[in-house]
Amino acid sequence: MTMNVQWERASNLVMRLPPVGPRPVAEFDEVVALLAEPTALFGPTSDMCDGTCAGRSASRNWSRIAEDLRVLLNRYHLRHSHAIQMLQVAAQVLAEHSLKLCNCPPRVTMSPLGLAAPSMRYELQIDAPEPVARDVTEAYLARLTAMDLQIEGVRISFNGNGEGGQRDMAVLERANRVVASLPPLAPRPQVNCADLAAVLLEPRSLFGEPNASKRIATDEGALLDAETLAEVLNQITCAHNLACSTIMEVLQMAAALAQERSMRICDGQSFKIQISDVEDEELRLRYILRLDATSDVAYELDDELLWQLCELDTSHSGFDFSFSGEWTRKDRQCSRDVPDHQEPIEEGARDASVLP
Repeated sequence: MTMNVQWERASNLVMRLPPVGPRPVAEFDEVVALLAEPTALFGPTSDMCDGTCAGRSASRNWSRIAEDLRVLLNRYHLRHSHAIQMLQVAAQVLAEHSLKLCNCPPRVTMSPLGLAAPSMRYELQIDAPEPVARDVTEAYLARLTAMDLQIEGVRISFNGNGEGGQRDMAVLERANRVVASLPPLAPRPQVNCADLAAVLLEPRSLFGEPNASKRIATDEGALLDAETLAEVLNQITCAHNLACSTIMEVLQMAAALAQERSMRICDGQSFKIQISDVEDEELRLRYILRLDATSDVAYELDDELLWQLCELDTSHSGFDFSFSGEWTRKDRQCSRDVPDHQEPIEEGARDASVLP
């Protein structure tokens, strides 16, 4: 591979990437407990609020809210860890403004789930005038966007002094236990679709220099340019509610695994990009990276990567990453058993083909 614009862009990006941080681990009912009792995360309420400010506007039917929330999370492919991180950012911003919550329950407004784009609005009362609450909400949304944690379907906001209500101490106790086990918020990669395209087209920027003695022949098929790939990635992230930073973290974790095993990529066109555009199915992309290793080693790395992604509660629907290795005699023997309509993956090529 020769030095080019994509290589320079990818290299500069990789140099400033933060390490992949830990994710909160919580069950669904623990997420609901934290939403119902936010003081476990936001800290003690204001001494100036006597708990008489939320009245009928506060949400109390948390069993019904939980049912709707579960449907909403599944609809938008949202992980429990993502919901908790959004609350962590909100608590962080509120503390930076030296403000506290009022002593009253939050308010949850859920749009009809039958809509094309249903959503949930989660409102927290703070001990401050309404204009200040709006400023804090804007600061929170800006922080959420900067951390690439803003997602469709869920909105958290702050309201000025309102009214109050009763607390469920059992729920509060559980919420406190959840917060006690939360890891601190980790920095996330600041990347866009063009950045991702550069790294995918120049994998050596992240995975290290290839093994020059193991070169993959140049494929003469259709090549995917950076601009087209960036547009495809944009469509995928929108269709699957997938953050660019999440895709980058998947690549970072894959690179770390390969480096831990002292595995190097092959030289030449060491990757293959497959894009699905099957009718009635959501667009998705598969990225296959060829290692200077046997297929068995590549399969082991794939399994380890999937395990780590599950451990970090990292959802990457719409983007599939896998390693490939050199086929052995056993692999070729097994490929003969594949039905005619399911051809084995061709190694070491790059194109924009349709997934089988």
